[in-house]
Amino acid sequence: MGFEMEVRYGFHGVGQGLFSSGSLELLSRIPSRKFNWVYDCGTDSSQRYLDSALNDLENDIPTLGVGRPYLDLVTISHFDTDHISGLVKLLGRFDVGDLLLPYMPLWQRLVIAFHAHRAHSSRLTSFLVNPVAFISAVPEANVKRILFATGGPPLEDPPRGADVPREPKRPPATGEQDEKRRGMGPDFAVVDTEELSDLDAADDRRLDGEYMKRAARNGTRVAYMRYRGAVVVAGCWEFLPYNDAQLAPMASTSFRHQVSLLRDDLLGGVKAVTTRALIALKALYTAEFDFVGQRENQNLISLFLYAGPISPGVTEIYARHVTSPHGWSFMLSDKGGVLYTGDGYLNTPARFNSMQAFLCSHRVDSLVVLQVMHHGATANWHAGLAGKIKPEFSVFSSNPLHRGFRHPHTVVSNDFASYRPLQASKGVAVNVALWMF
Repeated sequence: MGFEMEVRYGFHGVGQGLFSSGSLELLSRIPSRKFNWVYDCGTDSSQRYLDSALNDLENDIPTLGVGRPYLDLVTISHFDTDHISGLVKLLGRFDVGDLLLPYMPLWQRLVIAFHAHRAHSSRLTSFLVNPVAFISAVPEANVKRILFATGGPPLEDPPRGADVPREPKRPPATGEQDEKRRGMGPDFAVVDTEELSDLDAADDRRLDGEYMKRAARNGTRVAYMRYRGAVVVAGCWEFLPYNDAQLAPMASTSFRHQVSLLRDDLLGGVKAVTTRALIALKALYTAEFDFVGQRENQNLISLFLYAGPISPGVTEIYARHVTSPHGWSFMLSDKGGVLYTGDGYLNTPARFNSMQAFLCSHRVDSLVVLQVMHHGATANWHAGLAGKIKPEFSVFSSNPLHRGFRHPHTVVSNDFASYRPLQASKGVAVNVALWMF
């Protein structure tokens, strides 16, 4: 491997929700430097569980008496309350390097807002209309950059024997860039992004990006990750987001055209004008598609995130959970990665194959931890999925006693029974520590 590193994966006990954090420390680098991250931050259970978890995370990240604790990467998978209810609190207490969000064009964000059945002035609607403006308005928020991960075209299974690249696309590494990538320069992590000026003038990303850049405050930058691009830490660790655009909600051509005509009104920053545009567009959408009474469906888009070493090595794994009789359990493995799925869908073999084709088999085969989709819901799973992934540990984050959901569902739990299932629930966390060499 060439590096010695200590990695920690934590799933906080927030009940019916998901709040996960992690850290990477290069032990062979002097002085050592930690890279801290968060994936989702929300719960439908009592907010006191989330507040307690935020306190624990704040205590785990030393500040040396200067400033606030720093998170290098915060990723939000989608916009359900049980995944983002704590985002404002988190941004008010932690400085953030990169905030990574799934990108959808404006018309798709509006469809999600309409299906959520929230007021036009609600936090969720405001966030979906212009996430950069929303974040910029959070008191004491300090985010260096907001990154958007775009979805690509439908992926087919690679042909048998195809030369699938083992690494995602990255900028060419020469000279100073190469030193930065290895963690020797001032930038501990590098990200492959696209310049707005390089995008077609009619591209939704360019149109959205120009408005969002104007809405940014306090030096926050806005960028789009290049498709199949990664966040690379010190040349030895990667974060690779997967945005399954095939699951995006759809709307008619006339609706999309009307959204483009009202883009100035929606993103111009004048609240009364934005509200009038939202009312008109919701009336148009309702006339075309009767969604009254349907459950909110913003988890159709859920940003997966793979994190793991670029080069494999030997891993000592220590897992801690209430089911561990002596505190920490121990094992050796040649795996090291984690796959966060949020509320994503792997409910058909085709969707699993698309995800695997994007990430490449060697990443899917190297998982120490899988965060099981949608708290273990049957609707997001298909029979035999666990045997295709074969993680060392399967983590469910939910409240099993919830009267409505009862996550995880029994058939999903049974499928993962051979892959060390661990339950994060109210006040009960799951922690996995790795020493990799």
